[in-house]
Amino acid sequence: MHHRIILALLFLLFAFFSHCGFAAEFLRRQAGTTSFTGTSTTVTIPTTLADMSKSILVFSATINDANPRNILIGGTITNTTTLTFSRASNTGTVSISWEVIEFESGVYVQRGSGVVAENTNVDVTISCVDLNQSFVLLSGRNDGSNLGSDDGITGNLTSETNLRLLSGTLAGDHDMAYWQVIEYQGAFVQKLTGSLTGTSLVSTIPTAVNMSKTMVISNHRFGGDAVASDLPRTVLTSTNQVTYTRNTSGITCNFVTYVVEFTDQTTVARGSANFTSGSTSQTVTGLTTTSSSAVFAPGNFGRQGSTSHSGSDNTGHVWFTYRIASSTTLQIDRAVGTSSTAVAPWQIVTFENADDGLQKSTFYSIGSGAWETSSIWSYTPDGSSGAVPDGVYPGRAN
Repeated sequence: MHHRIILALLFLLFAFFSHCGFAAEFLRRQAGTTSFTGTSTTVTIPTTLADMSKSILVFSATINDANPRNILIGGTITNTTTLTFSRASNTGTVSISWEVIEFESGVYVQRGSGVVAENTNVDVTISCVDLNQSFVLLSGRNDGSNLGSDDGITGNLTSETNLRLLSGTLAGDHDMAYWQVIEYQGAFVQKLTGSLTGTSLVSTIPTAVNMSKTMVISNHRFGGDAVASDLPRTVLTSTNQVTYTRNTSGITCNFVTYVVEFTDQTTVARGSANFTSGSTSQTVTGLTTTSSSAVFAPGNFGRQGSTSHSGSDNTGHVWFTYRIASSTTLQIDRAVGTSSTAVAPWQIVTFENADDGLQKSTFYSIGSGAWETSSIWSYTPDGSSGAVPDGVYPGRAN
């Protein structure tokens, strides 16, 4: 009888672990820098991934140029051994900083690419996701000599199985958009939309968030031809507000913004680096990062900011590269700073990492409730150590 009871309990545990969701379990981060030279339109980076569907690519780029064919960089995880970055033309040198964050479980990534037709909803069918736990990362490449309405893209999760890509209204197609839909089981996601017509816009977050555990991912479309000072920066400014700010108001920017609040032990640090006229490099100091920290720039294509430069559409004044240079420093660079000031917002996400000691080998039940309720688990048999931290509970390996 006892053996049958034990077998039944083991079967129930197996069934539970096979069907329920888990908080994200961090595996590793890989990072580096690369560049396009004046002779190349594609660069590949060797990498080693266990599972593409559990891996997120984030990158930033900057170049001293005004032509979309040179400045717009698309990036994707091509396979488990290769990252690919591409652009439409080969003039000038682009600097790129990239990171791949890979998880053991609790994260599901879908990716793809395609042309985004002018002023047309491009609906991409995806596998079913939980909209309350999912967000979109975008990049793209495009031909052209002026920064205009076909050079911005938004990615809107309109249903559990549909990603809607949309470009602008006054120009041609966007040559190639690269998208990632990330479902992160240890997060609560809220989506905002808004149109910036002046120099500032505030969007209200329906449910207030914990700022130390929340990042913002935003992309926008352009309503016409833009100069660098028309481009906005995106910042989480309070527990219930996201603010978009720029120096001039020549065009309308339409946003789709994901507010991602982590419900596990993941934390978020944020700030802004102020670039004086002529400055192209800033170092943010006094940080605390670990092997599970990564930079998620909050705005368009992961490289946005705001600038005073209004003389051209040279995004080298306003798009930045972000790189964790040491455990305490973040390096932020732009391609050109001649006669222009700029502000570069940044976010560093430090994912919950089992190697940091939160995910012990053995857990003890000290109460009843849902499996993922931290208060019912302890690290000691008698509960003398108290409940485990919020967001921690037994996983597959415990």
